[in-house]
Amino acid sequence: MPRDYDVLGFLAIARRLRADQLIALSFPGRHITIVYRRLAMLAAALPGGVGYVRQDFFFGARQERAKVAAWSLTNDGFNAVAPLLPYLRAYSTAPAVVASLQHDLWLNDLFVAMATARGAPVSPGDLPFRWLCDTDRPIAFRTLDDDAEFKTNLLRPDAIVELPLAKRRIFIEAERGTHTISPSSTMNTGATTMKARRYGLFVAAPIGPEARTTAYRSAFPDGYRPELLFLVHSEWRRVHVLEALQAARGKDANPPDFPLHVMTFEQAREFLTSALPAEWTPAPAPAKPRVHARVTAQKPDEAGQGAPAPRPRVRLGDAQLLKDGFNVLLDELKARGGTKDLGVEVKSTVRKTREFIVWLMQGAAAGSGRKWSGTERRQPRTPVETSRR
Repeated sequence: MPRDYDVLGFLAIARRLRADQLIALSFPGRHITIVYRRLAMLAAALPGGVGYVRQDFFFGARQERAKVAAWSLTNDGFNAVAPLLPYLRAYSTAPAVVASLQHDLWLNDLFVAMATARGAPVSPGDLPFRWLCDTDRPIAFRTLDDDAEFKTNLLRPDAIVELPLAKRRIFIEAERGTHTISPSSTMNTGATTMKARRYGLFVAAPIGPEARTTAYRSAFPDGYRPELLFLVHSEWRRVHVLEALQAARGKDANPPDFPLHVMTFEQAREFLTSALPAEWTPAPAPAKPRVHARVTAQKPDEAGQGAPAPRPRVRLGDAQLLKDGFNVLLDELKARGGTKDLGVEVKSTVRKTREFIVWLMQGAAAGSGRKWSGTERRQPRTPVETSRR
């Protein structure tokens, strides 16, 4: 099904998504049980009980007991959808650790907001941007340090957003408050200001013996303008990170010409969705064809005369399920005193419902497609029906 490929495609792009995120992308307005049923089918679609997707769990922060489920691709799932997304590079589909899983799902809320900014459902191939989260492939580059010696630096962006029409490339660093903002030692490579400094070297510092290019131009020769976005979890941290970055840049005699943003989630969502092309709208989802139980062949001279389509017939198993459920309710009602205390309208409704179910059972068994008119009366039960009851 095309929607299955959409689900696999979004999982390939984002790597891990919750069910509610998949609903926003591919099943807007549908109940969560529909999504879980579809995911369960994809998880067991291959021989041996394996499938294209896998479910991982983690417990919420602050020792909360609520278990959060996330879905990701198996190796077969990635191979199935990789030809449809040629810009994605192969990555490890091993289960994520708990800390990384929670971090990725928070960041992927931003991806979902961008993908659904103009409506849903949407297909991965129709997105006007590329979302890359190659966190297992750090960007390595070498620059001259203060002692005129080459030093290897590493960048691990949490995500990279590429906007081909605008020729922009935005590196995203998601900060959840676990790293120091301004370190007391340069050995603290995970601090926010140290990350910003490495990005500045990556974009502006010359490399090579002739110093004719930068590490960024060497890694990305497409000419896209680089930007850096620090995504923070609170306004308090945004203010303090911004102050620290401005102070560090003020000490630099030759600061790089490199746009740098510090935003909370809501600010980042507005910033990134406003960067999408104004003319882009998701392609409308194709209408699901209505399948009838039996379609009679039409002669050429009968086609197009507006003949009514055959009525779909009720399966006997479905009618039996309805009957069994009604009988359970009647048994419970009798155990609580029966129908003597019910109103006249309620009693009438119970009687008509019982007559309809019996009529439906008889019609399903005979393959009838007749419409219920409400005047049918319950037929006497056969001995077989009585024994089944």
